[in-house]
Amino acid sequence: MLKRSFFGLVAAAALVSACSGEIGGASAGARQGPAPGSGSAEGAADPTDLTDDPFPQDDPTCSSAAAVVGASDGWQSRQASEPAFETLEFEVMARPEAANIDALVAVGSDDISDFSDGAMKVRFADDGFIDARDGSVYDSDVAIAYEPGVWYTLMISADIASRTYDVEVARCGEPPEPLITGAAFESEAAVSDQLTTWAAWSSQSAKLDVATPSWVSSGSCAPATCPSLGVECGEPSNGCGSSLSCGGCGSGQTCGSGGICIDISSPPPPRPLPPLPGDGTDRPWANNTGPTNVGALVPSGSITISTDGAVVENLDVTGQITVTADNVTIRNFRIDASGSWYGLQNSGGSNLVIEDGEVFGSRSAGVLGSNLTARRLYLHDHGGDALKVGSNSLVEYCFIEKNGTNADAHADGNQTRGGSNITFRYNNIWMPSPGTSNYPGTPYKSNAAFMLELGISNFVVENNWLNGGTYTVYCPSPEMSGVIVRNNRFGRDYQYGLRAGNCAEWSGNVWDNNGNPTP
Repeated sequence: MLKRSFFGLVAAAALVSACSGEIGGASAGARQGPAPGSGSAEGAADPTDLTDDPFPQDDPTCSSAAAVVGASDGWQSRQASEPAFETLEFEVMARPEAANIDALVAVGSDDISDFSDGAMKVRFADDGFIDARDGSVYDSDVAIAYEPGVWYTLMISADIASRTYDVEVARCGEPPEPLITGAAFESEAAVSDQLTTWAAWSSQSAKLDVATPSWVSSGSCAPATCPSLGVECGEPSNGCGSSLSCGGCGSGQTCGSGGICIDISSPPPPRPLPPLPGDGTDRPWANNTGPTNVGALVPSGSITISTDGAVVENLDVTGQITVTADNVTIRNFRIDASGSWYGLQNSGGSNLVIEDGEVFGSRSAGVLGSNLTARRLYLHDHGGDALKVGSNSLVEYCFIEKNGTNADAHADGNQTRGGSNITFRYNNIWMPSPGTSNYPGTPYKSNAAFMLELGISNFVVENNWLNGGTYTVYCPSPEMSGVIVRNNRFGRDYQYGLRAGNCAEWSGNVWDNNGNPTP
């Protein structure tokens, strides 16, 4: 492990006059703690620049923060000035606003927008101590307590080849103290051969002030070419942080597994819709959603669909389907995302139709995108959420269960952060909370059937079966126009209640077990 002393932001003697109180109590002995994020909402990516008022690295005063991460900010993720391929020395100043805050600073390979992202993490834990991620747990070699209102310098020294790192912590005006040595990169994070991003997060109860970091990297990257990768289409990564342009496919083809052109078929006749909600026996379940003909499925790796009007069917994909074209239809399929960020991602295409498919095993969400129709999907066993659906979308007759397999997941049936003209109808979102009679057991989490956050309008949730969550439905607060929850049947396997926040309309909703109106 590369190791150096780099408490070089400021001179310790100059800092002492600006810091108050005694250094937080530190005692020998390792400690482990639970994952962060015990609040009700999963953090989501926010491109806000964290350095709108940069903290000078040689300022001896430990003055105000460069940026704020708090309840309204969620995850704050920023690309570094250059990637690190061999080693990284990352140094940042952070100040917790309150005692027993739940907040962290992370470094990783891609955009950091979820608790499962990020290879290295240093946490201000809610028990009042600082610790770091070591593989699948949070741990430390010594106990370092922290105090509110005090600046702490976090120093991370990483060796990318061995996937390990050391952390030192220095209270404002004090020399650094080793926190942990030889910690392993987070076991759930997808880490490439380079580190490119840093981020910060805080719980909704308090904020974390973060100053401009120092990022010192070493190593270089030899970019791949289309021939060296053996691909003939698509835009694969060159392995050095950029994408290649390997061309497109001919008429009647789409870019398939491993960048190889494959034939596409003409559309089969549409499958009839199941009955509308009734006594519950006809609702979507695993046995009436998903592929219509499993025997016809053909194995495939990840594919990118870039042909307008393509109809792709009968694929058994290990990896991810990415759609960049308009008017694409995907039907009779199965996706084992196998740790990919998403099972299916609509990256700019319009009028996408996804029907009769099973999607499982993603790191973040089963389906991500806007301008789509999702129909009769079976979505389960995702690291985070089943769906992250944006504007101009319809989701109907889908069955969602057993998500939140990541250790730090805040699992939602659907999470939408901004968007309009979105409808969910005739879906069965079955997410019993831990401690309820129908909870399926570990490792599953349940935050909400619907997590709706500010910037949403004309979002309609009607005629669904909804069960579970900390709260089953989170509406934007303060009240937003056009968030309508009506004529749904609710189960009682939640932790705190049916809803949090204010929906523009809540009407016609009943308890599933007896048909009586909900509050």
